[in-house]
Amino acid sequence: MLNPVPQESVPTKEIMSKINLGCGVSFYKGWLNINYWHSIPESFYKDPNGVEGTYLLNYNLLKGIPVPSDYVDVSYHSHFLEQKSYEDGIRILKEIYRVMRPGGIHRIVMPDLKKWINAYFTNDNFFFDQFRKMGVQKKDPVDWPTNGSILTGMLHGHEHKAAWDFETLYYHLDKIGFIDIRETFFQESDITEIKEIEPYDYLRAVESLCVECRKPT
Repeated sequence: MLNPVPQESVPTKEIMSKINLGCGVSFYKGWLNINYWHSIPESFYKDPNGVEGTYLLNYNLLKGIPVPSDYVDVSYHSHFLEQKSYEDGIRILKEIYRVMRPGGIHRIVMPDLKKWINAYFTNDNFFFDQFRKMGVQKKDPVDWPTNGSILTGMLHGHEHKAAWDFETLYYHLDKIGFIDIRETFFQESDITEIKEIEPYDYLRAVESLCVECRKPT
């Protein structure tokens, strides 16, 4: 059960240097894990889901990131930005730039529109069968009989509102001011604890666009 804790009891100076945005139920120790559920108050929560030593801030990131400017060493978000509209996604990227300290690392993981489109046009049944199997295993009530229906699910299902490729993401990151923008492999990162915060998942590795960049010093 989640119980709110007063902000004064949260070691904000210790955990605000690394932020995990749109964390869902992935809570990391030593990070400020931020997600938003309408069903619970906007507040801090300690040890959510029994994950000892972790903190969750339930907060709507469309209102901004409640962290001081030039403060964050590492910003991470995985399969989050596509759940926001294209315009809101750009605003969130600008907010991340604001809170990052000079030299800080920003890592983004999301469905790769180019990989999905290429798989569709080359009729890559192996690619799509992996997602079909996952739906069967999870007893998904939605019927995804064709590759096109699975592609539609990625574009419009799972609360997705936008799709990104590297070219588009690079354009906006560069325009905002980020430097050293590069596409990486899954779990390939300058973040030291990357394998802890990005545990290997075959489907995520296959479908994801992974991008890392920095705020200039």
